[in-house]
Amino acid sequence: MAWMIGIDEAGYGPNLGPLVVAASAWWVEKERLEARGKRLGKEESFGVSVLAAAGRRRSVEICLYRRLEAIVSRTACDNKLAIADSKQLYKPGHGLRQLERGVMVGLGACHASSGGINPPARWGDLIAQHAPALPCYSDYDCALPIDATTEEITDLSQRFQSACVFAGVKLTSLRARLVYPQEFNELTTHYGTKGAAL
Repeated sequence: MAWMIGIDEAGYGPNLGPLVVAASAWWVEKERLEARGKRLGKEESFGVSVLAAAGRRRSVEICLYRRLEAIVSRTACDNKLAIADSKQLYKPGHGLRQLERGVMVGLGACHASSGGINPPARWGDLIAQHAPALPCYSDYDCALPIDATTEEITDLSQRFQSACVFAGVKLTSLRARLVYPQEFNELTTHYGTKGAAL
């Protein structure tokens, strides 16, 4: 088997916050690893891992976009999960639907496979776990999801689970670290630059 870990951030250099750094861990069945001859471009890089094949001189490339193409899309899509950079999926005034669907389905998959985190039902539940006592969050709460529907998340979750089984892939963990402005500024001062702080 192979383990793949993806890490990304959003909100780099926040004015109000937070900076969010997230990681996902994927398990891929060993017998499904395929040798590939070409390298993928940056736009194809979701879930790409180049591994040295045991006892061989060739490399094995895993692309989760290819493996999960029945359910995963690189762009906003109504009938698939969009998994891509948040700047591609979210534009001011267009809502959170595409981002919410991926996060809620991913959290549900992790919960189903390992008894992990249940997707939060309310925004306040999520913030209570991660946010310092900031006035901008103190009076805000709403039901989740905000822009997606529970029906579409349920449908996508079932299809995602089926596609993962067929592809020999399992999303085992999603984790996020929220870094609020005060901590971010302290880290930047300590390390000298935003890049070093990140």
